[in-house]
Amino acid sequence: MAVNESSDLFISKLTVETWSRQFDVWSRVCEVIRREQTVASDTLLIQIANVPVVRSRSTTTLGCYVSRNDTPCCIRLQFDQEPELLVHTFLHEVAHLIDHLVSFSGRPYRGAHRSGWTFWAIALGISPCRTVKSEYLAQQHQQRKKLVAVCSGCGESFYRIRRLNRNRTYLHKQCGSPLKPV
Repeated sequence: MAVNESSDLFISKLTVETWSRQFDVWSRVCEVIRREQTVASDTLLIQIANVPVVRSRSTTTLGCYVSRNDTPCCIRLQFDQEPELLVHTFLHEVAHLIDHLVSFSGRPYRGAHRSGWTFWAIALGISPCRTVKSEYLAQQHQQRKKLVAVCSGCGESFYRIRRLNRNRTYLHKQCGSPLKPV
């Protein structure tokens, strides 16, 4: 686990700058911005620095860059992942943030994993891949699954995180019998 539970209060008030200083990557972000974005790099760094970093409750998504219309809102991170993946995920989301502020300034962000994002990901020193797997989070996800239904025909059990809607009828794909919610 990368960050312990007792520091939740501190985590809730993080910005991109404070988080990246805590994990020693702020100098890398500044260097890349100053090298690649010569015009108004200081203004861009201030915009990047003030974006909040918040905890994500998702156990299937490691991180997410969130914007509303033309404004960056936050970077959501799942803090309960391996430390090296946490830094990689953070830089991945920072690449989205930079791409939005540079390529889509004043417009909604529509550049996810395209050439602009790929450029910034490589400049930040991470591989431009879309997905990464966390063994720890996969294990956490499996532990959260509960028995939600049993097939009335063959008796197979179905496990999910969310329960099934009790106002609907579900059929087992293999045998065609109705599923009985637990």
